[in-house]
Amino acid sequence: MGDGLLGGRCVVVTGAGRELGRAYALACAAHGAAVVVNEARLRRITEVNVLGVQFAAVHAMRAMVRRGAGGSIVTIVSGARSGIPGMSAYGATKGAVAAMTAGWARDCASAGIRVNAVSPLAETGMAALDTRPDRPALGAPGDVAPVVVALLSDATRGVTGRIVRFDGAELGVYAPETLTPVPRRAAGDPAASIAEALTRLGDPAAA
Repeated sequence: MGDGLLGGRCVVVTGAGRELGRAYALACAAHGAAVVVNEARLRRITEVNVLGVQFAAVHAMRAMVRRGAGGSIVTIVSGARSGIPGMSAYGATKGAVAAMTAGWARDCASAGIRVNAVSPLAETGMAALDTRPDRPALGAPGDVAPVVVALLSDATRGVTGRIVRFDGAELGVYAPETLTPVPRRAAGDPAASIAEALTRLGDPAAA
């Protein structure tokens, strides 16, 4: 067994050639993991961010089930899944990863496999595309990487199905999505009453 939180573990990192992926790989290796680099070079963003994650995660889960000792999987999502101007395609793929993470956490619980997601706040080429005036402060990729190490380690045993936000200093967890009832008039045209009720909610993008 190696030293560190991830001693004796094998960690597969997709996109490890640059920025956050490279930082994750270096951080895991520094904590004793044997890091396998899986550079996804598929042509379209959906193939990389959705199918690439599917293939890598399912392969890892099958190996963990065969081994019978459980394990931990960490996916990477983005605040773009909630809507950032000019990043709708990228955000859609990260929304898919968030959905897969939630499903896998439930599917794999009986096998002792934990599945969590990190939504990092780091200065990367993709983050540079976010030109919002209220864009949050961003840390360096290496400052964000410790959250991946923590989630992969046994120190977070019992933590699963979470989306964790980290900027190198402040740590947060997204609350599960909830459904809020919207009162509407029962009489009259149903479509008109629905439109009226939804209009009262206002524009979430302006909130």
